[in-house]
Amino acid sequence: MTAYSFGNRWVGVVALGTPPPPEPLHKMALRLRTKLLSRTVRLDKTLAVPVDTILQSLARLRVRMTVSGQDARSKECLDLERKFRAGRTPALRPWLKSALLEVHAPPQSTPPAAKTPVPAGRRAAAPSVPTEPITATGWAQSYPQAPFSPWVPPTPPRLLDELQKMDLVLDENALLWVRWACLHSSYLYESVPDSPVSAPVLDLLGTLGRGWMRLAMLDRVRAQRGDLTTNAEVSGALASDRHARTLLGAWVGDIDAAFYGTGEAALIAACSRSSAPESVAMQILGALSLVTASQAPADALLERVSFTAPAPEPDWATVLSSALKREPEIVRSSSGPDHDKIFTVTVTADGLSASATGRSVKAARKAAARSYVLQYLPHAAPAETPGRPQMPPAPRPYRGHFPQHVRAVRWAQQAFEVADPAWMSQALTHRSWTYENQAVVAEANQRDYGALATEGSEVLTTLVRHHYALQTLSASSRLATTVATHAAVSREVVLALFEAMPVEAGVLRSKGMPQLSPEVKEDATQAIAGAAWRANGDLLMERQPLTVANWLRAFEPPVDSSTQLQEYCARLKVDYNVDYERRGPDHQLQMCATITFEVDGRPRCRGPWRAGKTPAKQAAAATALNWVFGHDEVDEPPTGDRLALLRALFLAELRTVDPERRVHTGTDIVAGTLGVDLLAAADYDGYLRWVRARAQLVPGSGTAIAARLEAFYDAVLTHHRRAAVRQWSVQNTPFHGAEALPPRLDKYVRTWRAGPGAGRLALLEDLLTMLRRTDPTVATLDYVQRQAQTVADAAGVPLHAERSRDDLGQSVTLNLPGARWSDAFEPVVEIVDSIIGGAIWAREDEVVSVTIPTAPTVTDPISRAGVHAVQQVWNDPWLDRVRDALTDVLLLVEYLPGPDDEPSSEQLEELVRAEHALMLCLRTDGDHDDVTNSPDIELTP
Repeated sequence: MTAYSFGNRWVGVVALGTPPPPEPLHKMALRLRTKLLSRTVRLDKTLAVPVDTILQSLARLRVRMTVSGQDARSKECLDLERKFRAGRTPALRPWLKSALLEVHAPPQSTPPAAKTPVPAGRRAAAPSVPTEPITATGWAQSYPQAPFSPWVPPTPPRLLDELQKMDLVLDENALLWVRWACLHSSYLYESVPDSPVSAPVLDLLGTLGRGWMRLAMLDRVRAQRGDLTTNAEVSGALASDRHARTLLGAWVGDIDAAFYGTGEAALIAACSRSSAPESVAMQILGALSLVTASQAPADALLERVSFTAPAPEPDWATVLSSALKREPEIVRSSSGPDHDKIFTVTVTADGLSASATGRSVKAARKAAARSYVLQYLPHAAPAETPGRPQMPPAPRPYRGHFPQHVRAVRWAQQAFEVADPAWMSQALTHRSWTYENQAVVAEANQRDYGALATEGSEVLTTLVRHHYALQTLSASSRLATTVATHAAVSREVVLALFEAMPVEAGVLRSKGMPQLSPEVKEDATQAIAGAAWRANGDLLMERQPLTVANWLRAFEPPVDSSTQLQEYCARLKVDYNVDYERRGPDHQLQMCATITFEVDGRPRCRGPWRAGKTPAKQAAAATALNWVFGHDEVDEPPTGDRLALLRALFLAELRTVDPERRVHTGTDIVAGTLGVDLLAAADYDGYLRWVRARAQLVPGSGTAIAARLEAFYDAVLTHHRRAAVRQWSVQNTPFHGAEALPPRLDKYVRTWRAGPGAGRLALLEDLLTMLRRTDPTVATLDYVQRQAQTVADAAGVPLHAERSRDDLGQSVTLNLPGARWSDAFEPVVEIVDSIIGGAIWAREDEVVSVTIPTAPTVTDPISRAGVHAVQQVWNDPWLDRVRDALTDVLLLVEYLPGPDDEPSSEQLEELVRAEHALMLCLRTDGDHDDVTNSPDIELTP
């Protein structure tokens, strides 16, 4: 390794103090080990679970999430496992805490409450208004974890400044969503290889952002112009949608917040027409809305760009026709290529004419009619409507005897937590009733629900799409182009919500409307949502009536046991049939499902009795999944049908993996395919338990299966380590692998060199150099001690180190007396955790201990396959090529001038070429030598 002048810039702040009383280093190591093994994770106020138990639960939950299609959540589980092993105590998000509580503290079933007998001769009084339960959504805390790619550029600095000015405080995961949102789809295709986020996800964020923007527009227009009293006024305010998007697109350009592909960037640089800035603006707003679950980002952005809705224009074609008392002569023409046509419309009447151009015939005709009226018929132009100086009188509840209406209003008030009954009363008033009861309506300053219904349509659409985005992105961030990027909120969907609410009898309508039409039911439902939003803003994003929460769940993808089993068997190409048994009379019918798997031995899994066909099928599927994904109990080995099923599925899983043609590193490790996740985490005890549990599933000597397993392990672990090296490199290089370079290259490079990026690259080069040794465990411990010496030199204190070996592996304990350096050592912990994997850390302010698990000595073929694959992974020539390219970059950085001098253009060009060569090496993922030697075997008993 070369000693660089910037080699210690990764070191964080080291606080110096008075050294504590001396303690023998071996006692420190013992104390840290005891502390590490006794760590617990608190799931609630009364329950704390040991970390080892939590790790096992996270692994099982991760596999079940993968089977059910919840890829984003399964990756979140894997990330938490790594953090716990690194000695950290990460916060658990609400969904994960609930899932772990179901395992470690399942809810106790409570007997039904005894009914109070009603005395003879007295009728039980029915409650006048049913009480609606209110449920917390948790949306602000349970948004999906953003996927990571090393090729995603960092958050633009000026965007970070803007977010700070708007008081939007985001954590690391939320900022990662914003980083993805800054990418236009053209950049995604060109510069993010193997992107974990697909273009439809960006469309999904854009759709979500536009919906939130429209709601914020209504509030802003109402504040500027006064109350919107008709649906026409609400629609007119929403017509400013294009103007708002244009302003936000310009804002994105002003702060350089967007990343475009080469062609799109050239169009924008040439000032050609492009919708890309507006698309990125909506994506950014969608990401901010996703992680905050509130209207605050949309409000702040509209305030930032000083959005003011243009005054509504009249229909100039109608104004012209009315003034002329006839239709004018219209002549149309067009020019330009098909993708960029310009239309010209000429309006002629009474020998006079006016022309105008536009991007569409409609726009050009409107402009031509306006020009004609203003030139030749100015008296016909409508006068400008002055802004209303004050809000109209607040509505009040109706005076009169309307018992059913009052009951419906009270229910809606309680369910949607609206204090003022007048708004809910208006939401349940049809326009036909206002015609028949004009005096009552005027006295209460009321009107029909028209305006509320138009606003409520936006509210329900945004609610559904926000929930849809949460559920869709929790499942996967790689959506196919065929996946809808928004949920359709059709009339049938809204009617389902209306039927679930006890308000139909309370809708005020004319005497000639005994039954409500579907259109009226839809309007009333939307009006209730609009009234709730007017009264409480985005409270519905935090708390919802149970009726609304259940309605939204209808948009969730199914993740029941039957669906999980179906998807798992489809992946393994295993068929099964379901048969049913019946017992009991029809009014107390019970059914039992038996699943027969079409594999060797035709194993059968019989579920418990349930009240109905679907519950019986779900229960049988849950039993089968528990057979497959339950604990690996060595003391109680599987027998009979379960043994036959496990053997068949194990062999089927072996047949599906093909290390020669198919290696999906992230998916295989997250899914725990064939125990490869245990090897990636260096959990050798867990891997040996996995092997022992499957020992009786292997036909014959297992030699052929072991050879195929080793080839699979070798391919997955090799690609896994390469991905980690690639991620660390791209994160810390000057230009992060971007095709387009920043405009002020000299200033950009000087800023980067002054930061920690160059030092973190030197950390990687040093690690790759030391791993050339024959024993990676000893090399890793030497590396950690070497970096600790760097911290000691920077702090000016001595380093005390001690090596040890035990059943867990080989360890080194490091102590800098009087220096609080544990947090400053975080970059070393991070790189060892990501590149090496499986390291077990224990840390205090002045002491750091790390244990590298040692591969055990094994004799059976399958155990040897895993252990040998782990050892062979380090013999990867790709790592040497990356290290050499990395050294070229770092040597050029070393010889750049100091911070006060500017580098020459030749030096900058050399640095750009060297990083480009490094990126080519990182992007090239050649086949591993041993992968092509996978044996061709017949995997049947």
